[in-house]
Amino acid sequence: ILQKVGGTVVNCSSQNQKCVDKMSVRTKTQGKMKFICDYEKKLAKKLGLNIMKADYAPETYLDRQMAQPGIFVFNNDNEIVYSYIKEGKGPWGRPMPQSLFPIIAQYAPEYSFKESKENKNEDDSNKEKFEKIPEKAFDGIKTQTKEEYKAQQAEMESKGLWPN
Repeated sequence: ILQKVGGTVVNCSSQNQKCVDKMSVRTKTQGKMKFICDYEKKLAKKLGLNIMKADYAPETYLDRQMAQPGIFVFNNDNEIVYSYIKEGKGPWGRPMPQSLFPIIAQYAPEYSFKESKENKNEDDSNKEKFEKIPEKAFDGIKTQTKEEYKAQQAEMESKGLWPN
């Protein structure tokens, strides 16, 4: 959905590069997201993510510390229009990306992601800006439960796709 309005999803992990390379298969998002490694947690710190002792596969994290999940949506001015920062341990409880995308796309003006030859020379004052998405837009959004996370882990471990 976000690709239809010119958006890009980037997943940034504090795991080592080997684990990041497996992530698109593990999360079933091949070709839909970009994956980058933030092994030293520089970006995580800049965004204010919580960094805690890794309670699984600690050897895949620098200093056995992992950044907890966060989700950020930026507009073309690099302003955050939506953010989620996980409090506490574990990735469960975070919004599921497939639940977020339709909401984000609903609030995203098409131009905010696209720079075409036509609109580069246009007066920007007439363009609608991608503003902060109201929190109420996310009421009732599906989140990942601990049980769903554990089921996904078991499935991916059997295929050799879970970090080890």
